[in-house]
Amino acid sequence: MLQDKFPVTRKWALQYLHNAGTRDIREIAIKMLLDRNASIRTSAREILQENGGSFDYRSFYITILKNNPVTAIAGLGETGDIADTQHIESYLDDHRIAVVRAALVSLM
Repeated sequence: MLQDKFPVTRKWALQYLHNAGTRDIREIAIKMLLDRNASIRTSAREILQENGGSFDYRSFYITILKNNPVTAIAGLGETGDIADTQHIESYLDDHRIAVVRAALVSLM
């Protein structure tokens, strides 16, 4: 259900696993940081905060930027700071519309 096409189903599944005390919820939440839906990424960050404290979101998103630019750019826009614009701006000329859109939205 974490891979369902409907975001609300994915979010409910993530919350269910968290509430049920799933042993590997931290690893699951890290994977969900790559979800294309902002609400799910937010839930994953909240779960990570509750289960293990600090997590370096900025480094995580910068590391996956080349392989998963849309969600990495969105994640940087949600969790980063002004210094991250240098990473995001380089994607404004990308040939993929979804990548350019993510860059524009995160820079706003």
